[in-house]
Amino acid sequence: ALDLDRIGTFASSLCAVHCFLVAVAFGLLPVMGLGFMKDERVDLIFIVSAALIGTLAVFQGYRKHGSLKPASWFILGLSIILFSHTYMHHFHGGSMESLSHGFSVVGGIFLVYYHFLNRRLTKNCDCAVCNSSDAN
Repeated sequence: ALDLDRIGTFASSLCAVHCFLVAVAFGLLPVMGLGFMKDERVDLIFIVSAALIGTLAVFQGYRKHGSLKPASWFILGLSIILFSHTYMHHFHGGSMESLSHGFSVVGGIFLVYYHFLNRRLTKNCDCAVCNSSDAN
């Protein structure tokens, strides 16, 4: 089976690094050949990817371990990112842009933690579904 949490951890880590780089090196990105990272379409690609991978992983994980704890971290992280990109005027260079990027980094870290926790619970699950011959 496809390890969505491994993919999600990688994608969420990239998202958090992207937000951090845009916040601290905004003016240097074009000089470093990374000017495309300032494009709001890149943000949307990260957000949509995180939402799709995360949602699929929530259902996959819940089916195996039955815990909603990872899902709460996913919802919290994604909500923080969405809040920072909408109400904090992330796309429009508003007065809260630095704070917005900080919130996005925190949201990305929460998504990384979500995937880590979901994967750990899935791997440590001792239920009949996970121990059946179909799960191995």
